Amino acid sequence: QYLGPTILPTGSPSFENMLFAAIGSVGLAAGLGGGNYVTNYLKSDFIIQWGADPAVKEPNKTFFLTKAKEKGVPIVTIDARLTDTAAQLSTGFPKYGLPKFIQLRPQTDGALATAMAYVIYKNGWHDDGFIKEYCYGFYPTQDIEGSDMNNNPYSELRVDPPKHPGFMLSKTDFSFTVPITPEQHPLANPALAGQDLHVPKGMSFVEYLTDLEEEKRNEYKETDGQIAVLKWAEELTGIPADTIYNLANAFANAGEVFLEHGNNGGQKTNNGMHNCWLTICLTSMCGHPTKPGGNIGTNSQDGIYNPVQLESMYGGTTYPNLGAGNEKAYPFIAVDSNAFVDLVVTGKDSRTEEEFYHDIKYLYGIELNPDDPKLEVDMVFGSYHITNSFNTCPNTNKAVNIFTQKKSNGEYRIKYYVLYEQFMTPTAAYADVILPACSHHEKPFYTSGEAFFYQNKLIEPMYDTKGDVDIDEMLAKKLNERGIAVSYTKNGKTDEELLEEIWENSIVDGMEKPSFKELKEKGYVQRPLASLDLPNPMTGLMAYLPYLTESGKIQFFSPFYFYRNNNFAEGKSLDGGLPEAPNENSGAYRVIPKAQYVEPYEGYEKILKKENTGARGVPYTLQFTTKHARNRAHTVYDNVSMIKDQFDYPKRAIMHPVDAAKRGINDGDFVYIYNDWGCMNVRVEISNRQNQGVVDLPHGVWYRPGKETFTAWYDIDLGNAEGTKEVNGKTYYKYTMPVDVGGCENGLTHDKNADCPRDPLCGQVGNNHFNGNLCEVSKVKPQ
Repeated sequence: QYLGPTILPTGSPSFENMLFAAIGSVGLAAGLGGGNYVTNYLKSDFIIQWGADPAVKEPNKTFFLTKAKEKGVPIVTIDARLTDTAAQLSTGFPKYGLPKFIQLRPQTDGALATAMAYVIYKNGWHDDGFIKEYCYGFYPTQDIEGSDMNNNPYSELRVDPPKHPGFMLSKTDFSFTVPITPEQHPLANPALAGQDLHVPKGMSFVEYLTDLEEEKRNEYKETDGQIAVLKWAEELTGIPADTIYNLANAFANAGEVFLEHGNNGGQKTNNGMHNCWLTICLTSMCGHPTKPGGNIGTNSQDGIYNPVQLESMYGGTTYPNLGAGNEKAYPFIAVDSNAFVDLVVTGKDSRTEEEFYHDIKYLYGIELNPDDPKLEVDMVFGSYHITNSFNTCPNTNKAVNIFTQKKSNGEYRIKYYVLYEQFMTPTAAYADVILPACSHHEKPFYTSGEAFFYQNKLIEPMYDTKGDVDIDEMLAKKLNERGIAVSYTKNGKTDEELLEEIWENSIVDGMEKPSFKELKEKGYVQRPLASLDLPNPMTGLMAYLPYLTESGKIQFFSPFYFYRNNNFAEGKSLDGGLPEAPNENSGAYRVIPKAQYVEPYEGYEKILKKENTGARGVPYTLQFTTKHARNRAHTVYDNVSMIKDQFDYPKRAIMHPVDAAKRGINDGDFVYIYNDWGCMNVRVEISNRQNQGVVDLPHGVWYRPGKETFTAWYDIDLGNAEGTKEVNGKTYYKYTMPVDVGGCENGLTHDKNADCPRDPLCGQVGNNHFNGNLCEVSKVKPQ
């Protein structure tokens, strides 16, 4: 950031869609604020683990689930495969006819939530008092200006509209240090303070449910709207209509419901933002967010046990600001990491040209050519997203292409690729320079979770490896030698001395602060709880919603997403109030600004509508998921032979017996799993735990190019295409890529945005794409 404007790819494969849903609904980082404590499982009358598999992914929660199960709290798991959580910890809910495991198709979580919301509203089971007091956008809150209120079919549901707060403090990106201005976003205009905020026509949740009923009645030729909506949800999700009805009944009437939406189910899908938003709305329409045994529909939390606040700990950084503070710091230009390859080729990411130009101009003060706004990538430093990005970001094969591609003059398309690494990961294998970083056993550091931890250094860094900060300091010295003044130094202090300095400035709540020596000896600080009678934290957070959301309430409709359009910066003055819609010249919304089911870029609908034939001319009849595995933390430890020995590691894919039998596949066979984007050749496991029609590719297996090749088709010319073809009026480009013999799931994931804001004001610009994409499986190599 001291050398000039820097491109910073953003996006979080772990919780991005949850974050976007939270920004629209409660203004809080999902799972970090608003989620109830795991100890309050014990106060619940009904627990739903929706797309959550804590038995594998968050084992610290399984103790509390076990205690809830022992107490007799009904537990139901909703997921695409029979997870360990469903098998070991779920109980079912016999009173409402619910099994312990409800299996749905990938990417259809939002359809299930919508159908449940419809049944609850249709039967009058919703909490009308909670909705009117604490929610915004469920009912139309004000009629459109100039129309006749008497003709409004929802007039009897009208509630007083909230007032515009006149600021947007919560919509700040990590690279902003001042409040957002009206030039950056219209809702930041102070002239709007105190004016009525209302829901534009057609944007309320009631209108959405009413319109959905009418649409499905016509589609299924049913006079009963409830039957029609349940038929639609059954066909899409694969869940019987009576099970959906019973689930809605239990959700609304069983008492206090703890719905926990995990981050490896419907959240990690191309339509995951709205899947998460809908579960937040579902809990809100029944008043569960503030109940002692309820939850707002995001992750639960156990942070109550961690009493430590590090004054200088920001974004995981555990050192004081090492710069002198006098250097000119240039902005980080946030771009979509999932569209990074497209950025290299076209100079733009997933945003429209207009959005791209205006964001960079108004957020970063850098004006590109408005007729052809482009950024140029000369060097990739650290990685374009996270360290092992080839494995973790969508469409691995496109990344392999662009990082190995040479131009006509013999130079690589990416001039320099520099990486900090400990291992020769699939990503490191394509780097020009690897700066050898030491492991976490070779340096002291802090970390936190259900406690605050101090990790002692166990051994000195081996060979030429160094800690990341030491590498940074050495690079700063090199820059100084070149005449670039960057005062980045530890001032002669050791890592331990810097950590001690941080500890002395830290705050420890609710208990006596141990000395640094005591912290080192014990290794952790954890708050003892005298009682498990903890309040639901959302109760206290409700008082802060006026500072976090545009309406000051839990939002079914987001004014931020509705009005977020850069054309306002050059449009008419808003001093007289907000218009009924964004600027007429602005084009489409960045994201659908209300909670509703959104069809993904590719998924089961494509199979239903027979739109599942790709550029290869092959109808893809299967979907795939990328569930977490016990033997890896994402891609970490995939190279550890001791861990591999404890698992049936050669079986990299899992299929249902019916799907395998149709293709003549037996347990342990080598199979080709492929789509337009790529192909892998791996062993397969046959299991009844898998959903029929869905293949599971456990997440994090390292990419390994084999000797065989495969013809891939992309909808972008990377510069070295071998041919083209037209499919449904769209041009596709042909590339020959290696067949992956490792089993990296992201060799098959697409990188197309369908359901995300694409907005740096959200702190992220990317999207998740990891569950529900289309594929096919064959014993023979596809031609």
